[in-house]
Amino acid sequence: MKKNYIKIAVFLFLISLIIFGGLKYEIYNFKYKSADKLIFINTQFEKNSDDYKKIKHLAKQFDKTEFKAVIYPANKHKSGKYNLYVINDSSSLPKVIDLEAINILWLPYVFDDDIEKYRDFDVIVVKSSSSFEHLKAINVRTAFIPDAIDMKKIEKKTNNRVLYYGDYIPNSLVMYLTRNYDIDIIGKGWEKSSVKNKVIKNKISKDDFAKYLIVLVDQTDEEIAKNLINKNLITVLENGGFPFIRLNPGVGKLFDARIAMYFSEQDFHDTMHEFMRNKSTIKYIKNSLYAKLDEWDSLSVANKLAEIFQIMQKKRIN
Repeated sequence: MKKNYIKIAVFLFLISLIIFGGLKYEIYNFKYKSADKLIFINTQFEKNSDDYKKIKHLAKQFDKTEFKAVIYPANKHKSGKYNLYVINDSSSLPKVIDLEAINILWLPYVFDDDIEKYRDFDVIVVKSSSSFEHLKAINVRTAFIPDAIDMKKIEKKTNNRVLYYGDYIPNSLVMYLTRNYDIDIIGKGWEKSSVKNKVIKNKISKDDFAKYLIVLVDQTDEEIAKNLINKNLITVLENGGFPFIRLNPGVGKLFDARIAMYFSEQDFHDTMHEFMRNKSTIKYIKNSLYAKLDEWDSLSVANKLAEIFQIMQKKRIN
């Protein structure tokens, strides 16, 4: 009996050593990762904004990389060894806190040739493919990384209808093109418009897009000219919708033409009629799009940003 007690005691002791050793490793690993591999994400966004929530989700994905990340809202910026400054408006650039650190700026685009105001940043990351090409041409250290798009594959029975998603804007191209179509609208500010009878509600639910055959989204001329990805388009993609949009080379390049686009009024009507007649075309395009699910999701974007920090760190060491 005494021998059994001794065996049990030895077994428990060994188990405690393993647990303690593992705990020590986790604590050490956390401290190492936190202190030496911590990215400070400084944003221009307020805490309750959609932009901040999007970046907050991205920050969590760094846990799956070599780094960890912490995020700071507007007017509360901090600096560490690695700093990512995220902005939507280049007219008010954030002040770099520590010039000795590695500082990366992530913004929609830069098209001016006078880049002196960006000199405190080691790398300028842009969301516009044409802006990326422009910066490369003038020998700026740059990278192309658009907003993360966490697409979901949602299989849902379609209602065979067309939806327009977006808040009211004057002179909407989509409203003009669909003036003779029976469509639904989800968005705000349509109360005094001529199509107010088509509005079914002003706020989306998670499964709204997946049940519609086609989801239409307006883009601004600026977004198309600068090859930017429209935020409403991202929302549609992230919630299982099938978007049909005006031709945007930036979107085409990002998804290898796997998003349906029209280039003229006649092309819009012809393609809409084709979709209505042959719904298998939509299924084919959606399946093709699903093959790109993880190419530009939050984890992929986190990995791309982490790689830039690693490259810059190696350059510093060399």
